[in-house]
Amino acid sequence: MPGAILEQESMEQLISRFEGLCNELTQRSLTCPDAQRQQALNTAQKLVRKLQSPNEFGTAQSWAPLEIVGAAIACDLDIPNTIAAHNGPIQLKEIAEKTPSAAEVLVMRIVRFLAGHGMIDQLDEEVYVANDLTRDYATDVRRAQIFKMLYCLPSYAALPAFLRETGYRDSSDPKNCAWQKGLQTTDTFWQWLDKRPMEANWFNTLMTAARSANDDSLAKTYPFSKLFAGAQHDDVLFVDVGGGYGQQCINIRASFPKDHGRVVLQDLESVVKGRELADVEVQAYDMFEEQPIKGAKAYYLRGICHDHSDEVCRRFLARVKAAMTEDSRILIHERLVADINPTDLVTKSDFMMMAQFAAMERSYKQIKTLLESVGFKVGDQYRLGVNEWSIVEATV
Repeated sequence: MPGAILEQESMEQLISRFEGLCNELTQRSLTCPDAQRQQALNTAQKLVRKLQSPNEFGTAQSWAPLEIVGAAIACDLDIPNTIAAHNGPIQLKEIAEKTPSAAEVLVMRIVRFLAGHGMIDQLDEEVYVANDLTRDYATDVRRAQIFKMLYCLPSYAALPAFLRETGYRDSSDPKNCAWQKGLQTTDTFWQWLDKRPMEANWFNTLMTAARSANDDSLAKTYPFSKLFAGAQHDDVLFVDVGGGYGQQCINIRASFPKDHGRVVLQDLESVVKGRELADVEVQAYDMFEEQPIKGAKAYYLRGICHDHSDEVCRRFLARVKAAMTEDSRILIHERLVADINPTDLVTKSDFMMMAQFAAMERSYKQIKTLLESVGFKVGDQYRLGVNEWSIVEATV
């Protein structure tokens, strides 16, 4: 019986058996379906929470912002790339020599930080080697994520005081939220970003990466083949409203070549200026203005609604609705909050939206209510596997 086995085993034996199981799970996760890998990860995270004392949990949470700070300094000095580019183990002294702009003792402290957080492996005293995290943090996408989070940190820090000062009301005004208080600006997030090309590039690089995982995942998530059936060469199949650098248009084109119909990327002039994509029309467009593409098969908005309050969403959703025909679909692609046991990631993102935009992550019920308030008829919900990102379909 399991109980009898547990009574006979020492804690050391249990830990050893647990380590063996973890190693086996790690190996199998390399080839198993992603849903199973995610299930194993969720189980492991729950176990960590159970093993942690309240003090350990609270301390880890309180110190978490310093992980962003340390990673940003390391990326700023290109230390992950220095270690990742080295063929095999590298001495601390060599890392310092390849980082001449920083004091040697500072390089030591940064490398020590990376090792302490598992972002590099330490083989011996002052001897290190790259791992998968090192190589990941050497990429432009991870750097963009780190620096985007870093410049947003002041708004997160300001959120408790902002809510206290405003009587804990649920703000819906992007011109008056924690962003202005934390960044000491009168600009909205978007106005602030428009004035800072480097920060804007980090943001758009990150958003492009978020849309590029699994090139065919979008076509697998929603039955576009059925929607596009019978379309002519000149028909507009897909309009990506606020689509950034156009990764989803590229993904759609991979599944539906040019002879199936037209694909259009729309975003602000500052985002798409000079942008050229094969077999994709690029159009500078402000989604709060009249939608110039009429009668498209699909108007697609990914991660747009969560950047805005209901009041603001209604304005641009109404623009889409006015351009649609009975054969059109609006596809709202959002990370939906589960009604029971929502994940820590989506609830963190909800507070991020609150601080930066006076906006929110929504549940399916909230998305449905929002769309119906504009006059849409809400249809089915689509998602791929255990992914929190879901497409909600609606018609006029």
